This record gives sequence, C-alpha cells and structure tokens, in this order.
Amino acid sequence: MARVYTFTRTSTTESENNNTVVSSLTPPTRDEVVAQLEKHFSEHDKDMVTPEDISKLADEICKAFEELRDKPYGGFAKYCPEKPNLTISRYSNEWTLYDRERYPGDYSPLTIIPIKCSAIAFSMTVVTNTKRISLAYVSKECVF
Repeated sequence: MARVYTFTRTSTTESENNNTVVSSLTPPTRDEVVAQLEKHFSEHDKDMVTPEDISKLADEICKAFEELRDKPYGGFAKYCPEKPNLTISRYSNEWTLYDRERYPGDYSPLTIIPIKCSAIAFSMTVVTNTKRISLAYVSKECVF
C-alpha cells in the first residue's frame, strides 16, 4: 500500500482595504438622474410618462441617495465599493416585479417605496449595503 505525505502551509493575512474610508462616494446628481430617466423613456415610448412624472421620480430618487450618502457600506460591499447608481427595470407582470426586486433582500436590508405617477405605478427599491437604487415598473410593451 502506497503512502502519501502532504505538507500544509498556513499563514494569516490582514483583510484588504481595512484602512480605506469608502462611506461617502458621491451619488449621481439630479441632472444625471433626470438625463438617465429621459433617455430610458425616450427609448421605450409606449411607457407613457410626463415631464412632471420624471421630475417627481427624480426628486424621490435624489432624496433616497441623500439618505444613503453618509451611511457606511455593509456586508461584502465594503471591500469592493462602486459609485452609488440607479438601475431601471421593466417587467411583464406584477409578480415578476415583486419577486425580482426583493432578491437583494438576501444580502442587504431593503426599503421599497411605491411611487404613483400619472399612468404608471413605480416601485423604488433602495439596497442599503451596496447603496444602489432600482426603479422598477410593469411595462406595457413587454409581451412575453
């Protein structure tokens, strides 16, 4: 019977980025948020939004970013922070929206804010640990 000898070398290392303060990365400005919303809705013209709707959404999003500004990153996010950003998601039905927008709740506390505009009801999900905001809605042009 053959014998196998193995050697194991172990060492301890300090965690990465332990002295880096990353809690206050600059969120997007209101103008950047408005430009992103206008660009998105110009590409999806069946989803009817008015300039007042865009202004209302931008106000709510900017207010949420301001609340996140000085909060520290949490969980794994403190090791690999990115600039806080906004994602816009379209879904074909309410169930898919509900299911997909709550997925980040597995790794971060969520705040879900409903925003009712003239023709579309939006759901704004604030992911606290990664300082991300997702704006979601059920699109009229999504037919699967």
